[in-house]
Amino acid sequence: MDSIDSPFTIEIDGKPIANVGDSSHLPVQAALGSNAAVFTLKDNRLKSGDWVLARNITEDRSFLPKQVLWFKAGADSDKQVHPVTAQKVADGYQIKFANASLIAEDGNVFADLMGGE
Repeated sequence: MDSIDSPFTIEIDGKPIANVGDSSHLPVQAALGSNAAVFTLKDNRLKSGDWVLARNITEDRSFLPKQVLWFKAGADSDKQVHPVTAQKVADGYQIKFANASLIAEDGNVFADLMGGE
């Protein structure tokens, strides 16, 4: 599905994706932290405030995990990011980043192309 009606947080191994805050360096890699970002999913765009969380459309073509990045919301970011979708699971949703599930390595967030859940 391309939209979810209510706001939500995203956790990986019980830890939430942290709010990006203010950053002058763009894009910013997503990380886990105590200040959980609150998201909405509408028209395949995962937003938190003025930010979009997604994979970069120009990432390398290897099968290594891909960085999940924060982009400033707007027309430019719409051209830079892969779509995000949600799949209904037993007690909630699973968010997919261009058909890849999320993983965390050293506190940073990645999309796992090899099928991790």
